[in-house]
Amino acid sequence: MAAYQLRELLNAWAEAVRDTAHPQPPHYTGPDIAFEKFTEKTSEVEPGAAFVDISIDQGGCAETSRPTNHLAPIYVEEEVVHYCVTNMPAIVPNTSTYALNNSTLSYGLEIANRGFPQALVRNKALAKGLNTFGGKVTHDGVAAAFTLPHAPLEEVLRA
Repeated sequence: MAAYQLRELLNAWAEAVRDTAHPQPPHYTGPDIAFEKFTEKTSEVEPGAAFVDISIDQGGCAETSRPTNHLAPIYVEEEVVHYCVTNMPAIVPNTSTYALNNSTLSYGLEIANRGFPQALVRNKALAKGLNTFGGKVTHDGVAAAFTLPHAPLEEVLRA
C-alpha cells in the first residue's frame, strides 16, 4: 500500500467510521453489542463508510469480517470498506515493540523482584494472566473453553 493510499484510508476512517468494534474475552458469553449493532446497522451505513475490526485475530466481531493483511488490507462488502488486518501492530514494529515493553515491563520486574508465585499473590492483575500452574487450569475462561476443571489460583498456590 502506497503512503498516499494509507493517508486516504486514514482520512476515510476519520470521516466515516460509525461503530467501534472491540474484542471480547475468550470466556465472555454475553451478547456482542458491537457485532449486533454493526449487523443491524449495515443497511443504514452510508456507502463507502469504514469499519475497523481490531479483534480479527480472535475471530472478528462482525458478520462481514474476514482476515486481511498489510499487502491487501481492505475489502468492500455490503458497500462498507472493511479493514480487518491481523497483527495490526506489525505495520509499526518499533512503536509497537516500545508500547508492548512499556505495558509489560512492570510485570516482569515484579516477578523478578518478588519471585514467582509471590508476585501473583500480591498483584491480582498479574495473577489474571496465569492460565495454568502445576498441571491445573487456573483461568476460568480457559477451563470453560476446553471443558477442563477449574482450579482457583489461591488453592493451587497454597498446595
